Amino acid sequence: MRFSFLHGPLRRAFRGALIIAVLTSAMLFGFPEQTRHFMQTLSGQSAEPEPVTVYPYNFTPYGIEYAVGSGLLGYLPADSADGKLALKQGYAPSAADGNKLPVRWRYVTGEYANAPRDSYPYGATLALPARPSETAVLTLRFYPDGRVAARYTEHPETAASGNVDAALPGQGWRGKP
Repeated sequence: MRFSFLHGPLRRAFRGALIIAVLTSAMLFGFPEQTRHFMQTLSGQSAEPEPVTVYPYNFTPYGIEYAVGSGLLGYLPADSADGKLALKQGYAPSAADGNKLPVRWRYVTGEYANAPRDSYPYGATLALPARPSETAVLTLRFYPDGRVAARYTEHPETAASGNVDAALPGQGWRGKP
């Protein structure tokens, strides 16, 4: 027995509604990551990059409040460059940024601590290479006189006591001289 109402345009509409219902059910009831990936692939979109853990280092004698990208806000006490502070999922690279890392900061202690609470008078946009792997972390360094440097590494630099060396060891550093 054939149903005559399931021919032509109505049949295509019914199939489309069925596909939407299956995908919605999968998204709601147990496979959200796989469904999102499937929908992105189907629509030609690239997957969103995973958030990056940020290891900030402060080589200045001042406390710093900083902003990375459009969302991460942090505070670093003066001379805190031991590599033990980590902000898990601290920065989410955006495809719209084109691997450019906007960093803004202000000094909150010391002689330069005169900026209003809602302004960041220092800033730089660092052109980083693409993240080399999913396990790479972002090393972000603040220096006296308004300098900043960043790079991706597989492991952060740490110091057993005191601070890590202020020199920029290795390759891949991007920064504001």
